[in-house]
Amino acid sequence: MPPVASLIGFEVKSAENGQAVVEFKATRQHTNTFGILQGGMLCTIADAAMATAYASTLGPGETFTTVELKINFVKLVRNARLHARGQVVTQGPTMALTQCDVLDETGQLIAHATSTCLKSTRTNKRSSAGE
Repeated sequence: MPPVASLIGFEVKSAENGQAVVEFKATRQHTNTFGILQGGMLCTIADAAMATAYASTLGPGETFTTVELKINFVKLVRNARLHARGQVVTQGPTMALTQCDVLDETGQLIAHATSTCLKSTRTNKRSSAGE
């Protein structure tokens, strides 16, 4: 589980063969001034589902970063149990396109997201900025 999962409150339920499911219980603490689920929460769970789906296809020593992310908000949410279903659409030697549908407990579409990922190889070297 990524550390952000405990901060936001989502759980990775499955991840294999370029697909992943993230579950999230949206509550009042996740809302904006109007009592509607804050869009960043939807973006976070969609990003987690897509990243986990892509990560499930990587080999030893491979990592990646998201270089582009787009999300469309389709329906307002207040309190709901959400399921983010991420999948790899296509991938090449260095780049991949992923997508995610975020659904509520009745199966209605809440948001749709896509992302482009750039693969790299892990190194043990630290950057000059100390990262």
